[in-house]
Amino acid sequence: MFAWLPNLVANLTLDSWAGKALGGIVAAAAGAIFLWLWRKSSRYVYGTEEYQARIEAQIVADAAAKQDNEVVFSRDVGDTQLKLFSGDITRSSASVIVSSDDTLLSATGGVAKAIIGAAGSSVKRRLRAISSYNIQRGMVAITDGGRTRFRYILHAVVLTKASDHTEYPSKKEIALLLGRLITIADAMGADSVALPILAAGTAAKRLKEEGLATEQDVIRFIIATLVNVLEERRRQLRTVFVVAYSNKYLTDDFVRDLREPVAA
Repeated sequence: MFAWLPNLVANLTLDSWAGKALGGIVAAAAGAIFLWLWRKSSRYVYGTEEYQARIEAQIVADAAAKQDNEVVFSRDVGDTQLKLFSGDITRSSASVIVSSDDTLLSATGGVAKAIIGAAGSSVKRRLRAISSYNIQRGMVAITDGGRTRFRYILHAVVLTKASDHTEYPSKKEIALLLGRLITIADAMGADSVALPILAAGTAAKRLKEEGLATEQDVIRFIIATLVNVLEERRRQLRTVFVVAYSNKYLTDDFVRDLREPVAA
């Protein structure tokens, strides 16, 4: 029935308008198929419009961020020293680093994107394999450091990401996750661990509803929670770095207030 089709295609040279049109159609179709296969293999999910808007706002904020890379707050808790500074967490001197990710371990935004960019494709492939399991909010996925100098990367799952909904973490969930991260790092024999400000950016929606209205409130909550966690004696862990991406919120008044005892 379609015996004429090969002759027609053969007569369409790339120089003819019809040949160019056909070539464009084939290229577009191939591109669409590739994108579909990539999204399917990587379990890629855009997320809701509300979530995407939060991601875009965070990208703008990060682009304007300034960093000091100097410790502005330090407290001894038992045998461990807790330190806060603003900077690039991928350049931390810690032996273990913490990433903040979603239930698909997509590493497509914020600190997760920066860490996976530094760690390289081997870690990205490992995350893709782990994501095939039933990953839930509050879990921690563990990979090696890839191209970085870190022994391990602890990928903390802070939010649930799906095409039709996004679930954000509560204060209780973040507190439990912080305790879990410290316990894991110590059990690994790490002498130091660097954590980002978990749920301070894109994932902060529910925390704001629970009274942590500003990024300073989130930082204060994380510091207070870590103080409580670190009061339990640790086997190896001697330094915990809390790394803010921007120095915007680490004002003199805020740091001065941090030195006062705060209940989690």
